[in-house]
Amino acid sequence: MGTGESTSGTYDLKVRGWYRVARGAIGILLRVLSRLDVQGREEIPAHGAYILVTNHLHWLDSPVVAVILPHRAYVFAGEKWEKHWLLGPFFHSLGAIFVRRGEVDRQALRQALAVLQGGGVLGMAPEGTRSKTGGLQRGRTGAAYLAYRAGVPVYTSSPGDSTARIAMSNASLTPTVMMHSLNGSYEAPKYVSTYSQQALRHSVSPRFEV
Repeated sequence: MGTGESTSGTYDLKVRGWYRVARGAIGILLRVLSRLDVQGREEIPAHGAYILVTNHLHWLDSPVVAVILPHRAYVFAGEKWEKHWLLGPFFHSLGAIFVRRGEVDRQALRQALAVLQGGGVLGMAPEGTRSKTGGLQRGRTGAAYLAYRAGVPVYTSSPGDSTARIAMSNASLTPTVMMHSLNGSYEAPKYVSTYSQQALRHSVSPRFEV
């Protein structure tokens, strides 16, 4: 039950236990090093399930979203981190879904669907990986496919402004970062329309079938 799944097959939205401790520690660190400004929190529903997508431009994106999101989120992590001596056990303890990059990982898809079908919140980057240049990458169909299969809305989050990103572009915290705000914002939910569902069924279902 390392992912937070209960015996009834539901996924907890409440921030509690080790997840709460880890999030609290990260939150303290972020608030010491920056000023957090959250906008649009009222767009987030009181109950799951839903998908929260955010562009992955910096390694701080996921920690910022975890801190400002009022619910526990289950996120993807690259398979390469599963065996890491420090991050592997840490990600496992938070219920991360390890995924093989560059291919359709059906096991990871089944885990993600289980989270959504169990009422949980799934956090993911539409690009599938962190940007190496700090610029936007082309999005993939994974988020739309999972939203279609689970019948859940998609919320978008922007975990930082461009000024803060430029200051953090070297992937290291510097005194410069401490002088900037980290702005988190949410937007109204998007739903996969009937037309989109038909297009997804035609174009990606054979490839993503789980």
